[in-house]
Amino acid sequence: LMHNYNCTCPCSLLMHNYNCTCPCSLLMHNYNCRHNRKVTHFDQVNTLHCIGQHSAHVIEEILTTGSSSEVEERKNTEWFQCMEVLTSIYGCGPATADKWYKRGLKNIEDIRACGELDLTEIQRLGIQYFEQLSCSIPRSEVVIITDFIRGEVEKCYPGTSVEVVGGFRRGKQSGHDIDLLLTHCDPSIVAIMLESIVEHLKKKVVCVCVCVCVCVCVCVCVC
Repeated sequence: LMHNYNCTCPCSLLMHNYNCTCPCSLLMHNYNCRHNRKVTHFDQVNTLHCIGQHSAHVIEEILTTGSSSEVEERKNTEWFQCMEVLTSIYGCGPATADKWYKRGLKNIEDIRACGELDLTEIQRLGIQYFEQLSCSIPRSEVVIITDFIRGEVEKCYPGTSVEVVGGFRRGKQSGHDIDLLLTHCDPSIVAIMLESIVEHLKKKVVCVCVCVCVCVCVCVCVC
């Protein structure tokens, strides 16, 4: 299935639109630097082009009262609470969770008791190891795990860059998986590296899951 995602497809290292992408990248960097600060007044976000009327109303209410009545109302609905549980099953997205909910399946016990679900291998592992995968990974352990994987990847393909992305890159202090971005300057290596790296890690890593893919999500692209 991996070939369906553009980020896994090797591409040319020759950039034909550098004259356009370079200035845009500079503007994006400037925008991020200017707006990477704590919002304390509604006027700080009211004029931003990416904030619509609805989002603006929610932000204004949070800044004024400390919470959003709309958010609190939705959090208390049965559908939302069930979706929170079902989407926490590894391999289950919102569409699948909603389909299960409409069938009357509201928690992990319901899922395990139902023998009629057409599950993917990842979903099967996610259900089997639900309790283990529900344990949060603290940021301190992410550093240790990433350093270990970086060292093992270097043994397989020297020169490969391994960077943490996803929630931990955005500053989260804990999470349920680690998203890693692997890059290499040789497109021929990129085309083959993921499968062999995963097989190598399976032999090295001792964990509660039989498949290291369930614990660490890896995306490979050409730098």
